[in-house]
Amino acid sequence: NMDRIISAALVTGAQAIHPGYGFLSENAAFARLCQEHNLTFIGPTPAVMELLSDKQKAKAAMERAGVPVIPGTRIVPDVPSALEAAEAVGYPIMLKARAGGGGRGIRLVQRPEEMEDAFLVAAQESQTAFGDNSLSLEKCTHPARHIEVQVLADESGNCVCLGERDCSIQQHNQKLIEETPSPAISPAQR
Repeated sequence: NMDRIISAALVTGAQAIHPGYGFLSENAAFARLCQEHNLTFIGPTPAVMELLSDKQKAKAAMERAGVPVIPGTRIVPDVPSALEAAEAVGYPIMLKARAGGGGRGIRLVQRPEEMEDAFLVAAQESQTAFGDNSLSLEKCTHPARHIEVQVLADESGNCVCLGERDCSIQQHNQKLIEETPSPAISPAQR
């Protein structure tokens, strides 16, 4: 319970809270609650968490920053819109839940005949898991590797890269193993 954690911090005279690696580390409401009680939340600001929790907003922010992104679309509201967008992007495509995570709300569509079933299943799965059935689509890149780079920055402008990890070993779009350093990255790339 977030209120109990805040109360405990205030009673003990704590000045900061590190949320660990669980759900509180990604909870903008908890980070905001810390701010309201003048406790330093050790992690991203609530605004950053809210931005990155919405794949469409995060992708738009990356585009504005000049980061290359996979071709795709904003939200597609229905099957006809998804079919039209997929034709423009080119098959195969991935339908993706806007609020997704943990491999849920993602479906590969290789041909137009697969779109309706994939769209309905992905939208329902997203609604059940996240309370939001909004889907976007993007070009499926295959073969590909899933490489993540961890960067930490503080409010003084100091920044450090903690290296990369390879999250390519997956089952049902869910990471099984994260390997660091990645065996697929050369020293020159690193």
